[in-house]
Parts: sequence; C-alpha cells; structure tokens
Amino acid sequence: MHKKLWMAICALGMLLCWSIIAQQVTEPSSTGRYQLLSGAYQFDTDKASATSPGIFKIDTTTGKTWKYYTAVRSGKLISAWMEIQD
Repeated sequence: MHKKLWMAICALGMLLCWSIIAQQVTEPSSTGRYQLLSGAYQFDTDKASATSPGIFKIDTTTGKTWKYYTAVRSGKLISAWMEIQD
C-alpha cells in the first residue's frame, strides 16, 4: 500500500514539474522583431514647443527605437533611421 502511494506521489510530482517547465518555454511570437509606428513627437525650439508627425521603428527584442529622418541637403534627398537615445 505504501509503495503504491509513494509511486502516485512521485508521479504527481513529476507531472507538476513538467507543467511548470512547459509554461516557462516561450513560443515564438507571431509579431515580427521590428515594428513600424506612425505618431507625433514634441520638440522644443528657442521660442516654443512644437509637435511634428513621424515614423518610428521599434526593435521588440532590445527596445531600441529609431525615428525616420528626411532632409534636403544641397538639392539631394537624405533619409535615414536615427536612433533615439535615452
């Protein structure tokens, strides 16, 4: 009788351990690593604060964020992702 009880307790313990381990295994995300978002950001000038629209790229793994930057310099269009620093 004690042997069967001991085996049942061991089996339940193994099932409990297995369920805890199974919950800790993360499934791959269906969301891509990089997400693009459109939004507005606020910046300060010498005279006042202003708000401007922007496109942002977020690395969902590291949390790094970039803003898409465009400008015309010497008649040429320049565009690049610029990392937003903390």
